[in-house]
Amino acid sequence: MKKLFVLGFLFVSFIVKAQTDSTHSKKFELTAAYSIQCPLYSVNSSQDLMLTQDTRFRSRIGLGIKYYPFQRWYGEYSMSFSQEGGGYIQQKTNANYFKNSFLLGYSSLDNNRIIFNILCGFEVNLLLNARLINELNGESDNVSDYYHRVNISFPIGLGFKTQIVNGYYFGCHTYVSFSPYSISSVESIKVSQIIFPAFQFSISKFLN
Repeated sequence: MKKLFVLGFLFVSFIVKAQTDSTHSKKFELTAAYSIQCPLYSVNSSQDLMLTQDTRFRSRIGLGIKYYPFQRWYGEYSMSFSQEGGGYIQQKTNANYFKNSFLLGYSSLDNNRIIFNILCGFEVNLLLNARLINELNGESDNVSDYYHRVNISFPIGLGFKTQIVNGYYFGCHTYVSFSPYSISSVESIKVSQIIFPAFQFSISKFLN
């Protein structure tokens, strides 16, 4: 009986050690990310189709932390400064947000050289400022009062990461984000924010 107990203890110790050696047994992962994204405003009328949409890329930078309650599933919170906006080539808006992202992700096994993952969730976006840029005369006006101070968006994305050196991972993701609610505070104007395409590059490390 004593021998069985010892063998059982050694077996359990082996299993625990194997799980401890797994990357995802380290529950927390810290991430720094930089994104280039193309923000667009939805078209409200057929007349707007005659105008050329503003399709410039803007930047987003942020920090986040992932928590792995299970081997493959994780929850993530991140905060970021995001340059958004939209409009048309002749007249466009620069809108800057402080974003709080709450995401749920699924990651492939960590014993692969490349780890793939998918994610979705929602973001609470706090407007910092918004300016209307007139390319014809070079003037700009503060239009923050015409925006809701807070709006909600829903991102969906996929990508991969790979270990580069000393436990640090490089990641590359693409995502689309959309807000089904009007970001305009003017009742007669319905404007939705769409971000597509967007590409995110990140450096991350699991915390011991």
